[in-house]
Amino acid sequence: MELVKLGYAQNVSQLVNGLLADALGKLDSTSKPENLDYEILKKRHLNLSRELVRLEKHMKDYGGDYQALVGLAEDFGLDFERLSNVDEVVPKLVKKWKGGRGSLHLFITLLEKAREKKQIESRLDRFRLKAENNIS
Repeated sequence: MELVKLGYAQNVSQLVNGLLADALGKLDSTSKPENLDYEILKKRHLNLSRELVRLEKHMKDYGGDYQALVGLAEDFGLDFERLSNVDEVVPKLVKKWKGGRGSLHLFITLLEKAREKKQIESRLDRFRLKAENNIS
């Protein structure tokens, strides 16, 4: 049920069907595992995009903490382009941050969700480029 809430499928039935199809390897020609993965990724990407907008709006409730945390993350060398080093920067933020813990943990959640979104975007790129190559 948690996977459905996270956007990996529209409902439990869809999730179970996908898992069974993958496990058994018995899919008809119109329902390939790649298509299921692609649809799940698109849905998760959309959900993450919406969630990031909400988190960013909520961060503004903490006043200058957002900009201060961005600056501190930059000081610790966070790669904002790829977010590939979030796991190395987070412990430094937790140790060094002197402001409110709520804003800190909301910011960390924002970073983690943004990193997941970037990873999904990379996978979607691969799917879409593969589809283009199959058409050509």
